Amino acid sequence: RFIGSSSLGSELVDPLRDLLYRNFVQASREKLLLQWISLAETAYSRRDAEALNALWPLIGTLDRQAGKFYQAGSLACGFGVAKADELGTLLQELQSSGRDWLQARSLLLQGVLHYQKQNFDAAETFYLEALQVNHRSQTPDLWTTYHAQKMLAVHLSVSGDHKNSLTRFENLNSFA
Repeated sequence: RFIGSSSLGSELVDPLRDLLYRNFVQASREKLLLQWISLAETAYSRRDAEALNALWPLIGTLDRQAGKFYQAGSLACGFGVAKADELGTLLQELQSSGRDWLQARSLLLQGVLHYQKQNFDAAETFYLEALQVNHRSQTPDLWTTYHAQKMLAVHLSVSGDHKNSLTRFENLNSFA
């Protein structure tokens, strides 16, 4: 009612109405994006490639880079090593995106891809790099930290260092 008041004059009301509308639309878009990302995270954790295939284009309409990340996640869940080249191209593009969480998650996914190929040393390098990028971030991503640490513990076990692997897993238990 206040915004529509004629006593304020159209020179003040129209820009104010436009500003409030833009802020409302922007907040609604961000809320929708976060909800879709939450669904995509659940789908990824369940290895549900079909759900990710439905979600990544939606996410991409609001955030192109995030959409590409979940497209890569969809490829990793659905095809793994079979689509390694396409997946690698998407992930390399995201690693240079400048957004910390996308860089860290892309490095982590690259590590997973190398792990699936049984290239454990390369996988370890990507996990460590994901942790470094994530650590430099102003808002570190706990999901990336947890999964990179978990895969480093697995790498220790694969390398025969079961004692340190177990210690790392025990530390992760309290983290989770």
